Amino acid sequence: MLDRGPTLDWFGSTEICIEATVAGLAFYLFIVHCLTSSEPFLHPALFRDRNYVTGNVFVFVVGLVMFATLALLPTLLQTLLDHPAYYAGWLTAPRSIGSLAAMLIVGRLVGRVDPRAMIGLGFAMTAVSLWQMTKMNLAMDGRLVISAGIIQGFGIGILYVPMATMAFATLPQAFLNEATALLSLTRNIGSSVGISAVQALLTINTQTAHAGLVENISPYNLAARNPQLAEQLASHAGAVALNGEITRQAAMIAYIDDFKLMTFVTVCALPLLFFMKVAARRDREAPHLAME
Repeated sequence: MLDRGPTLDWFGSTEICIEATVAGLAFYLFIVHCLTSSEPFLHPALFRDRNYVTGNVFVFVVGLVMFATLALLPTLLQTLLDHPAYYAGWLTAPRSIGSLAAMLIVGRLVGRVDPRAMIGLGFAMTAVSLWQMTKMNLAMDGRLVISAGIIQGFGIGILYVPMATMAFATLPQAFLNEATALLSLTRNIGSSVGISAVQALLTINTQTAHAGLVENISPYNLAARNPQLAEQLASHAGAVALNGEITRQAAMIAYIDDFKLMTFVTVCALPLLFFMKVAARRDREAPHLAME
């Protein structure tokens, strides 16, 4: 449903309605089974642990931001800026340098620094990188993409291990296996929701921005009275070219709107740190299981 929704006009499509109905029914049966069965798929006690529930929300946001950004940047670079695929790949690759540097550092800091501080720093850096992306434009070079990617890679890399540590810190050992599986599932659902949401918003916001820009091309706009523009609009080819440029600019506005939305979601996740508590003894195996 999430993957095909944007291309099939969501609930205007019979296929999407069927998939949504099946998913809703399956989720209902899952909840009933978990609450009534003596051997549920997931024990309800998992959701009474404040750290674990908060950790799942954080993982959802990380999956949403990380994969949604990776879904947007290549199309922006290739379709709007006309970069070849290999060059777009080189521009997005440096984010892995940031992640690698964070992984080398975070292992030495876990156990010495409050994990909540590391999670907060990671989310703050991720928000800064997304805010940088809102400054993108059609005349930019690759430096902004590289710098924002490195910062985001470092931010996500530095928060993931302490986030997993905190999520499992207060859980009983008996729930570790199913808790690890659910945490991975939450991240995957976050990435699916994020990619689907930003692509759908990209389409909608492009249409909205296009309509707003076209409104300015009228005899009442002094700039539109330019003789060259009037001559261009008089021909079919000129009108098509102008519409293409307006669509290109509208798409850039839509990309910026998506980055603004992800910045807002990331910042809104930060206050959840106050719901987490540091346990006296933390499970050292949990981060490794969660990463797998």
